[in-house]
Amino acid sequence: MTVQSTALALVAALTRVSATTPFAFSHVYSDSMVLQRAPHAASVWGWSTPGSTVSVQIVGGGGGGVDAQVSPSTAVARADGAWRVSLPPQPASTVPVNITATDSASGATIGIGDVLFGDVYVCSGRTYVRMREC
Repeated sequence: MTVQSTALALVAALTRVSATTPFAFSHVYSDSMVLQRAPHAASVWGWSTPGSTVSVQIVGGGGGGVDAQVSPSTAVARADGAWRVSLPPQPASTVPVNITATDSASGATIGIGDVLFGDVYVCSGRTYVRMREC
């Protein structure tokens, strides 16, 4: 097999993989999670068909800090199928919301449920690092 035919086979294989990319949130997102509250914007990302428009919306809440319905944020999936949107900054919430995403190419809608907005801390260290409670 020549170098040219090997390269052509590789391009064909990669094209087939990207054309069948499933519409999904990244694996870091799941039900019953907390996203960063205002003043910072929380980002949500995932995978879709390259070139398709993805619309992400916060639905629910009302009375718990988050507006009952926030206008959608949109993004166009890159050539590798990855998409990312920044949600409008949300105040800390006590009532869970749902985050839905709709793919323009397939019409599919996916969602994450029971989401709260609050302070998110990432702590790391060695086993001898300890945090004292106040």
